[in-house]
Amino acid sequence: MTFTHKHHIIPRHMGGNDDPSNLVELTIEDHAIAHRVLYNIHGKLQDKIAWLALSGRMKKEEAIVELMTKNNPMHKPEVVEKMSQTRKRLFAEGKLTNPGKTEKSRNSARKRMTENNPNQGGASNHTAYPVRVYFNDGTTRDFEYMKQVSEILGVSYATVKTARRKNIGIPKYNIDKIVKI
Repeated sequence: MTFTHKHHIIPRHMGGNDDPSNLVELTIEDHAIAHRVLYNIHGKLQDKIAWLALSGRMKKEEAIVELMTKNNPMHKPEVVEKMSQTRKRLFAEGKLTNPGKTEKSRNSARKRMTENNPNQGGASNHTAYPVRVYFNDGTTRDFEYMKQVSEILGVSYATVKTARRKNIGIPKYNIDKIVKI
């Protein structure tokens, strides 16, 4: 199943509206690319944040705080209050932690960092190693490291990592598999 987003052809922050003629359905990856292109052309912070959030490089909560801070530089006290309220709400919902406040939270943070460490078990799990991409047409291409696959082919890095780790293809980009070499 492919999930799609509605993308504003002319973004709302640039005067676009929600009229159906201004909306197009895009996959999440294409939506991220569209905002990256808009950011490269116009340099608008909103597009950069949308691109980073949609591509998984920034969490939604971080994007909200970033937008609130950058869009309201003249209203610093209001921004600080909004950020504080957002942090408190996210903390109460369990979406945000505050490691360092107590021994329990420090131990919890250490445990999460250890469990989520890509180098756990040695360097074999690290993503900075050469990979070979096998395409559906039978061709192959070697890359010095997985991040290059993302940068050169335009595939989100999270998708590349998942495909490599689960030994699955990426049909949208005609990739049959990605293997460590």
